[in-house]
Amino acid sequence: MIEGLPVLDEGERNRYSRQLIIDGFGEEAQLKLKGAKVAVVGVGGLGSPAITYLVLAGVGQIMIIDPDPVEFTNLNRQWLHWEKDEAHPKVCSAREKLRQMNGHVKVEVQQETLDEKNVDWLLKGANVVLECLDNWQGRMVINDHCVGTRTPLVHGAVEGMRGQVTTVIPGRTPCLRCLLERVPKKGGTMPILGAVAGMGGSVQATEAIKVLTGLGEPLLGRMFLFDLGEMEFELIELERKRGCPSCGVIQ
Repeated sequence: MIEGLPVLDEGERNRYSRQLIIDGFGEEAQLKLKGAKVAVVGVGGLGSPAITYLVLAGVGQIMIIDPDPVEFTNLNRQWLHWEKDEAHPKVCSAREKLRQMNGHVKVEVQQETLDEKNVDWLLKGANVVLECLDNWQGRMVINDHCVGTRTPLVHGAVEGMRGQVTTVIPGRTPCLRCLLERVPKKGGTMPILGAVAGMGGSVQATEAIKVLTGLGEPLLGRMFLFDLGEMEFELIELERKRGCPSCGVIQ
């Protein structure tokens, strides 16, 4: 037993046996997942795969935040929502399925629009935050909270056949405000193929697991870009912006 961490029972050891034998993983990493709380903002195209794989991996507590009801146009990519869920809150639709996937994981939900007024209490206590939104205004609210609380943040975005993922560790890496001089306005209906969102969310879940367990090399100071239309993949280096209004004061 590792002091201060929960214990795995035999059922959990059997459930997670395939990841326990990953080189460098083992029971210690699994216990770190079990003792962690991850907040996921947005349970749509990115959030559906991200949350699913976090639940299946055994993250002990997951908070899901999303204000919207399920719409029929969501169903080409948001696999946690089914035809029967139309008009129901997305967070409730997701919780119903996730609880059947892994009874060892506590899934909490908030049907709220995250903003400057409620971000602190909605994300309170999270060890990692996954930003699975489709607008930069919301992303920046989350970014500023995570910078202020020194909470790791995994950013993801997709459109059409392309996507991007990076991980922000406040004080060590660029934050999202370092990457944009001005916040773009939200445009019209965004085109997206479901499988593209699936890849983006899967990478986000993997990044969160790496941050929580110390496994592998997260995307720190790097952004993973992928274009599934051309089957092109690229890693680009990112730099902190001197005078960034969000993270510029952190040493």
